[in-house]
Amino acid sequence: MSKFLRTAAFVVGAVALVVATAGIGAAPAIGAAGAGLGAGGGAAAAGVAAVSANIAGISAATMTAIASGLSAAAALTAKKPSVSGGGAQSSFKADPSAGIPYAMGRTSTGGNIVFHRAADGWSGKTNNDLSDFVAILSGAGPIDAIESFQSDGVAVTFDASGNAIPSDFRDFMFQKWQLGASPEATAINVSAGYSARPSGWTTSHKLSGYAAAMLRLRYDSKGRHYQNGTPQPAWVLRGVKVYDPRLDSTYPGGSGACRALNEATYVYSENPYLHALTWCLGRYQNNVRILGVGAPVAAIDVAAFVEGANIADANGWKVGGVVYSTDTKWEVLKAILQAGGGEPMRLGAKISCLINTPRVSLATVTVDDVVGEVSVQATQPQRDRINGVVPRYREPNAGWEIVPAAPVRVADYVTLDGGQRTKEIEYSLVQNLNQAVQLARYDIENAREFGPITLPLKLRWMGYKPGDCVTVVTPEVGLDGQLVLLLNRALEPTTGIVTLTGRSETAGKHPFALGQTGVAPATPSVVGPPLVPTPTTDEWTISDNKLAGDGVDAPAVVVVGAADPSIITAIIFEYRVYTGTQGADDDWKSLGVDPPDTTNRTITAILGTTQYQVSIRYRIRDSLGARLILGPVTTVPPKTGLPGVAGLNNATVFIYRRAASAPTLPSTTATYTFATAAITGLNNGWTATIPAGSNPLYVSAATASASAATDTIAAGEWATPVVLAQDGSTGLNAATIYLYQRNNSGTAPAAPTTTLTYTFASGVLSGTLGAWTQSVPAASGGKYLFVTTATALGVGATDAIVSGEWATVNRMAADGADAPPVMSIAVASLNLAAEYGGAIKTGQLPRTVQATMRNGATDVSSTTSWSVAPSAAITATINASGLVTITAAAGSGWVDVTGTYGGIATKQRLSIAVIADAAPPAAATSLSAGLALTNNDASFAAAPFNVLTLSASGAGHLRGILALAYDIPIPGTGTRTWTGAAKLVFRAVGGGAWSDFSGGAVNGSLASAIGGTTSEAESGFLSLDQTQTGLTAGASYEVGWMYRRVSGNYTSGSVSTSGSLTVRQP
Repeated sequence: MSKFLRTAAFVVGAVALVVATAGIGAAPAIGAAGAGLGAGGGAAAAGVAAVSANIAGISAATMTAIASGLSAAAALTAKKPSVSGGGAQSSFKADPSAGIPYAMGRTSTGGNIVFHRAADGWSGKTNNDLSDFVAILSGAGPIDAIESFQSDGVAVTFDASGNAIPSDFRDFMFQKWQLGASPEATAINVSAGYSARPSGWTTSHKLSGYAAAMLRLRYDSKGRHYQNGTPQPAWVLRGVKVYDPRLDSTYPGGSGACRALNEATYVYSENPYLHALTWCLGRYQNNVRILGVGAPVAAIDVAAFVEGANIADANGWKVGGVVYSTDTKWEVLKAILQAGGGEPMRLGAKISCLINTPRVSLATVTVDDVVGEVSVQATQPQRDRINGVVPRYREPNAGWEIVPAAPVRVADYVTLDGGQRTKEIEYSLVQNLNQAVQLARYDIENAREFGPITLPLKLRWMGYKPGDCVTVVTPEVGLDGQLVLLLNRALEPTTGIVTLTGRSETAGKHPFALGQTGVAPATPSVVGPPLVPTPTTDEWTISDNKLAGDGVDAPAVVVVGAADPSIITAIIFEYRVYTGTQGADDDWKSLGVDPPDTTNRTITAILGTTQYQVSIRYRIRDSLGARLILGPVTTVPPKTGLPGVAGLNNATVFIYRRAASAPTLPSTTATYTFATAAITGLNNGWTATIPAGSNPLYVSAATASASAATDTIAAGEWATPVVLAQDGSTGLNAATIYLYQRNNSGTAPAAPTTTLTYTFASGVLSGTLGAWTQSVPAASGGKYLFVTTATALGVGATDAIVSGEWATVNRMAADGADAPPVMSIAVASLNLAAEYGGAIKTGQLPRTVQATMRNGATDVSSTTSWSVAPSAAITATINASGLVTITAAAGSGWVDVTGTYGGIATKQRLSIAVIADAAPPAAATSLSAGLALTNNDASFAAAPFNVLTLSASGAGHLRGILALAYDIPIPGTGTRTWTGAAKLVFRAVGGGAWSDFSGGAVNGSLASAIGGTTSEAESGFLSLDQTQTGLTAGASYEVGWMYRRVSGNYTSGSVSTSGSLTVRQP
């Protein structure tokens, strides 16, 4: 009898079913009370020795890998994350190398099998009639919840005993699961009939710290269940809990019991940045790190992750999916942050992150701040400057599989680039189409930012960090008011030079990527050419007006000098004859392009006793500088040499005569004039030109050579006459004649049977041709075209073609079969806008699309038989003329349109995408103001500065963000110091007393100045990010800020402040 797994048992990998006493960190056995799966590379992988010496915090190897990744993150063309080394998330797999699964957010998983064995006992009489599985769903437990279970896509629920609730699976499927408490109180177990527990599974196998499920399947001897073998299970769960600093009262601005590295206080969240922060901290069981980086809190820029969390909440961005302990820690961190529109980055020795969000410029960099060479890469490589993305994301409605969405493409960029440049990008931890589309749009926009931009600056710029934005005004390198997003910061201790590295930042890309505007921002670029220096007379001069040699001075212009070859790339020399009336750019003749290290240029082959000017210009790459014009200088006159001997005139003289036989040569002396080529004194009928006549033409020749204007040719100098030309015999006329004939029979017709006459001059064949013609007859004459040929040859004007001269008649061509009808639809896809939640927006439906059928050039749509087959989510019809009407859409799908004409059916698919709005942002309203004030009071003023008015959120909250820099005035004397404090205040609109934000005042850093120069000054910095609660929802409030001096010896004057205040609904 067929049974599940007739072999006694098998265990994935080498997981011994024994009672183990080791805890986390021991060899990966399914262990005793309190023990969990090992912290090695696999959730059930064997062969890992017990960890006897765990290093607290993060290992050297891990730190090396993370540091390598952080360096790579600064590159503008960093690769997208690649995870899921443990296999497909949705598959039910027995993979010993899969690693520990780590489930985040609300997602689905098929689980990793760590125990599988056949068991006896449903009826107490049969052997091996139960197949038992234990699957790990996630490490780092306890997870938040397991919501539901499906078997081969069919939902199955279970009663308290673990038996399937009355359904087709009752008494054939049993299951219980655990969330992964650490430690678990009891081992997971479910009984099935007479079998109290799986064979070999004891009370010691608790799987502490692991969300897991036990699934028991009963063999069906009647074959009604499991016809295809073990079904594919899927658990929908809410994954691991995370640390949220906003719920931590020990974190500035936080409120609650959540604490870093205390997993008992962690909370459930789908926020990508909270998951990324928790991954950086590491996941611990029994004080041993089993997942994540394991960085200490001090090595993480927690504030950056908090900022990202707030923005992700505002944009409705969530993370969901499963990664594995075998995935690279760095790739996992990248994938988590990718789901929130961010990427990891380095901030000194800290792990930080960067998020796509609108930013304000905190300061302006000018040429006075620069202390080295600024470099700018003005554009990204063409292959990276994409204008379209095919986003791949995990779709819950497609069995939680990774699927491609419709291409996201920016038409303006396609036009600008002269064609489509599309890249496929996988967002492996994104489970929402709208979110994937927004992230794809951001990837397109970021690919068009230029950089890197390297700025070596003075020490005072040390206060700015990656993620800040500054405005750069250095037109010398094409940055004229350019907003720059900082990506890296480095300090050279020996020189005090702060090097900031960044990329361009386009403010308009954020509303465009988030769908708040349909207008694509212009692709950013540098402005203006680089400044090219102008040559000077200190660098170049004309040193001479001649070129000496062999005792004779030749006219020339000699230019000598030198340029700085480290600045320029080429030198352009030009010259012109000086007239005194030319413009600066007139009449120049180029001498070519010379290398930048050229030190002299000699201009020869010019006129003597003539005034010349020389132009010199420098070139940097493709940019030319202004001219330096030297001169005019007058060249020396050319030297006159001794007169030479007179030269010889030479010519070959031809004479002609017509005669029936060789004629007698001239007997007199003839005279030849070189200037006119005329000859006189010929006799015996000879002439200097060809005479008319029909007799043969004879020619003779002699040579004239003399220094005088003429030469005499004696009678004996003429060569023997030869025939140059004479009339030939009459030539032949020849032509090939073609005759054509059509019929429908396909049988070759007979060739012409009468004698015909061909006229060479007109090409016409006359006589009785019958059905034959000299031109190809119209197609209406028949399907088959035949041809025969003959040759006309003769000396007369005509030739007779007799019947036997025609070639065998051959078929030349035949009509082909008619082409099949061709079907087309007006568009291949439609996008329907929907509200958040999926309801189609008003005005989106109904939508019509015309289908067309053509037979050749004829539109036969009205005589075509039409039908449509929409997918389950779509309602559509089609009329007799092929007009498709979409009347309802419960989600994305398609309509298959079929047209049948002439017995031939043709089908095309119309894709329909429902694009839902993003979740309404929590921070939909904000106001900002720039700061520029002076003050040096030791106490707060009675009224605040920069008052902004904004209504409180629906929860009665307002958030204030203050970024402040302050400086001691220059010049001055001695060492001066000043430290400030600031606070946020509010009151209801209409007056009343000002109240402090609950966060209170915050002290800033020390500002200092030594002597009277800016090089010895250091700015102070202060920042606030506080949320005021307990306000009246929707009521309008005024929010401002105050500051005062806390300490320092500078009290005699005012300090200047600059920065920004932002008030928003949190």
